[in-house]
Amino acid sequence: LHAQQDEQESKNGKSLPVSGTIRVLLVYAEIDYDVNQSINPDVSPNGSEGWPKGQLPVWKDDMFDPYPSNTPTGSLTKYFYEMSFGGYLVIGDYVDEVITIKQSETKDIKPWGSMNRIVLQKLSAKGELKTRMGFGIDDFDLWTMHKQGHPKETPSIDDPRKIDHLMVIYRNIISVPPGNGRASPGSAGLLCGYHSDSYSVFGANNNKPFNISKHEYAHLMIGDNNFHVGGGQSGGVNYFISTQGGWSILGAANSSLLTCNAWDRDRFNWVGPGKMMNISCVNAAGTEISTDLDAEKKYHQGRYIIRDFVTSGDAIKIKIPFLGEKEFPQWLWIENHQTVKNNGSDFDQFQYQDAECVEDAVPGLYCYMQVDKNTKKGRRTYSGYGDYLRPMPADGMFDINIIDEKLANDCVNQVEYEIFERKTNMANPFSGNHLLEFPVMDLDDDDKITAREQKAMVIERVNGKIKKRLPYLGHADMAFHLNGKKRIGIETNPSTASMNTLVSSSSALTLRYNEQRGTLLNNRKIMLNGISVSIVEERPDGSIVVDIDFEDYNISQDVRWCADSIALPADKKLEVLPGKTLLIDRSYTATRLWGPKDYNGKKAFSSPTTFILEKGATLVLNEDAKLILANGSKLEMREGSKLILNKNARLLSNSECKLTLKQGAKIVLQKKAKAIINSQDDLVLPDESAID
Repeated sequence: LHAQQDEQESKNGKSLPVSGTIRVLLVYAEIDYDVNQSINPDVSPNGSEGWPKGQLPVWKDDMFDPYPSNTPTGSLTKYFYEMSFGGYLVIGDYVDEVITIKQSETKDIKPWGSMNRIVLQKLSAKGELKTRMGFGIDDFDLWTMHKQGHPKETPSIDDPRKIDHLMVIYRNIISVPPGNGRASPGSAGLLCGYHSDSYSVFGANNNKPFNISKHEYAHLMIGDNNFHVGGGQSGGVNYFISTQGGWSILGAANSSLLTCNAWDRDRFNWVGPGKMMNISCVNAAGTEISTDLDAEKKYHQGRYIIRDFVTSGDAIKIKIPFLGEKEFPQWLWIENHQTVKNNGSDFDQFQYQDAECVEDAVPGLYCYMQVDKNTKKGRRTYSGYGDYLRPMPADGMFDINIIDEKLANDCVNQVEYEIFERKTNMANPFSGNHLLEFPVMDLDDDDKITAREQKAMVIERVNGKIKKRLPYLGHADMAFHLNGKKRIGIETNPSTASMNTLVSSSSALTLRYNEQRGTLLNNRKIMLNGISVSIVEERPDGSIVVDIDFEDYNISQDVRWCADSIALPADKKLEVLPGKTLLIDRSYTATRLWGPKDYNGKKAFSSPTTFILEKGATLVLNEDAKLILANGSKLEMREGSKLILNKNARLLSNSECKLTLKQGAKIVLQKKAKAIINSQDDLVLPDESAID
């Protein structure tokens, strides 16, 4: 029993609690560059309109509420209140003067740790701590912190007292520019003779630093940099090749929506009003039912009513089937965001939505895939890599073409960006890029790719016209709804199939070594499945009714599939419906970080696609349907698998493509069906009976 109680658990918070009430001590500081004014990062010698030199910022009262309330107004207090359904009250108060440090008072202004100590020394020299609302040290010590991931204790029994969290915001320190910051457990130094349990520091200037302050504070709740996700990434080792955007409690500069996500809420046990379960929706009778689903359990199929995520906490989580024990597990998440338009939440919108050029978030379903990172208790609670959630915007994934032409953005900023374009014939649901991530490519032409070689999706050419809308920070097309894309399944873009992972960072060669040694559980084969989620009704109260099926293996539209390896699981039957085409092609988007090959005159960090029919699997081409193998692709038919071509169906194999049939595999040609193979050498048969 003692050993169980001594385990880490995410619901306790890592370094800070994630429930109850905590009060933050906020200090505003600035640097007087009296030695070398030339390094002052201030654009104006008098500071900015939002934060004038020698004064507190105009938004000083907008960060926290000083007292608990059911109607918070401070941005951070309101954020955590809404995301936790009122279960976590982060209140705070500030020292009622700016602390100014002269450059001549310190040897080096770059180390932010030493600067914090000087700030605290100056503040301590003023005598007993008093804040704007008259709080003292005792008012900032509401908790006793124990080991990371273990329960915290309130009221505090600290002796001597400790400040639960100290937040220092600098106006013009060169080591921490606006929008940057750090957080740390432990003490920033002595303040009036007292240490702190944790602290954060970041830069700000004209605008209130909501994103970075929320991000850094949340680190102390959720984990270290290996929990960067949802647009809060800043390097490190990640599950996917491309850096991800999206939305999360750890979201920051590259986030779309400003809310947390259902993964966050499950992590902290933030359960919606009237609910008993972390992951649930309601049925037709309005009764709460679990929606922590497993696609290998047929009884989990059915109709579900998913209400607004922000206000109810409803979400659906589906475990992806057919992944091996030596692969990362994956889950599909679905949230209903009714957005600020319908739910009134200031956070359920895109972060730059107030700009005329940025599209409003559209009410609907928002989806993402989780990789690994499912442990909430025990020694692996805080392990794993970053970018464990990959958004699945409804407008899909493509081999995105970057045009060697730059334009000034003219939307929120004036930075020049290359133009990009997405063409319908380059749809690539399995290995392409979407607009909420940063595609990577070999920019320095050294035959390897690092995470630093990435592009932001900012300016798009659509049908010859230029669109400047910052789509990587959110766009209207990312939501699923009845008047747009209303279904996700095996043949849609995006797809419900598993995703490729390649744990990677800025050091591609090191990770290549690890990959070759088999030390990573990367998903290197796309596993098809029958999961489909279809919107059947959108109700006046914002609820969305969905049908979930786990045996939907029909291709009802033309598709292009690309990946190093794609597999139809054993004993499953995939049908290409009449008149539709399944194209197996090679990806132009990188699926690895090294070893490029020439592909149509371009350097390709991918391999020709191998499409595998696993043991006993069946692929049916119905009347007038086509299966096309292109650009070196291969069809590999394992033992007992079948390829059935019905009337007028076609199997077309282009140059350098190959069909390989294992013992007992069979191609069945019905009336007027044809298999056109480029060369006899491209067909490998176990015996003549393999074609009927």
